[in-house]
Amino acid sequence: MQCSGRVRGVELAFSGENVGLKGLAIDANVSASNARILADVANPAYVGSRFPRIARVHANLLASYRFDEHWVASVGVRYSGRLSNTLDNSDVNPGVYGGTSSFTVVDLKARYRFDRHWSASLGIDNLTDRRYYVLHPYPGRTFNGELKWSL
Repeated sequence: MQCSGRVRGVELAFSGENVGLKGLAIDANVSASNARILADVANPAYVGSRFPRIARVHANLLASYRFDEHWVASVGVRYSGRLSNTLDNSDVNPGVYGGTSSFTVVDLKARYRFDRHWSASLGIDNLTDRRYYVLHPYPGRTFNGELKWSL
């Protein structure tokens, strides 16, 4: 493949602590891009197609609330618009193995800090059990736990 193209886009990011409420931290970003193939000597039919594997819109949001010196709860939301895997953007079925689908996924986590060294957390990834693919199927709702010791 020897093609040339242009990518135009914008990205916005925000990170803040005590946002409107003491203990509330927010990290967020969103990007929008227009990535087009402008020339392809070997395959002129690809000209005008979007570059594969680049979503038009991608966004993340993480909100964490610290209740006190022990408890923190977080919610995360991840979004990716649909993208293509082929140069001619001919992917017809995004919801199968080898396809790529748009998705919005919500994750939850709660952490308790026992002392300076020890903490424990419980979480749920993909809370809504969203079925989505990026070449392969991503996991459905997943429960996780962690016991952690830090220096």
